[in-house]
Amino acid sequence: MVENYLRATGFYHVSRIGVIREFHPLLAALVERWRLETHIFVLSVGEVTVTLKDVAHIFGLPIDGELVSGWTDSSDKLTAYAHAKYLPLLRDFEQIHTYCWGSACLAHLYRALCRVSRYDTKDMDDPLNLLFVWAWEQMPCIAPVPRQTLPPAEIPVAMR
Repeated sequence: MVENYLRATGFYHVSRIGVIREFHPLLAALVERWRLETHIFVLSVGEVTVTLKDVAHIFGLPIDGELVSGWTDSSDKLTAYAHAKYLPLLRDFEQIHTYCWGSACLAHLYRALCRVSRYDTKDMDDPLNLLFVWAWEQMPCIAPVPRQTLPPAEIPVAMR
């Protein structure tokens, strides 16, 4: 029954994505190259950033529709929650898919990268899955699984 609701809202694939852990050197390397002022990674080969198109490709979240903002971190750093004033957006299952959840996800990533790049911050909270999969897409030579062994492209990249 819950699966049907998740499919109707467009969150089914995201709900099935596991947690990617133990890639701290990659995270440290990316954070070191993150620029707060421009929200880009400065690499030796040029400047790159995570875009809305990347969020749609990796998570399958909608990037068109009404904007959603106000994501805040939980106190236990294990998950992220929507601010209470945005919970009404989740009340009507028929309307959930009309919101641009991809922009909220991307904003949360940018905020987390800006926070963790400060000298006094030790840990980054999730959206690590988005960041890691994006890095592996951009630099396939560091990916833990070769692209040619991945399942078909009908499902979001993070599910493969």
